[in-house]
Amino acid sequence: MRLAERFGLPLITFIDTPGAYPGVGSEERGQSEAIARNLFEMSVLRIRSSPSSSAKAARAGLSRSASVIAS
Repeated sequence: MRLAERFGLPLITFIDTPGAYPGVGSEERGQSEAIARNLFEMSVLRIRSSPSSSAKAARAGLSRSASVIAS
């Protein structure tokens, strides 16, 4: 993401997951921190971002949340 910003290129993200699994194992592996860090990095970018979601993600309702995050 930072490389795209450095060269002024738009960022295209592909969302192909129904969401994060809220289990103990996921938290032990740092999944929530990784998601939070990714969202923070995307929020401070000074380039255009265009999310694209798969049918699986759309069924889970992530299409709308991805658009909010990108804007």
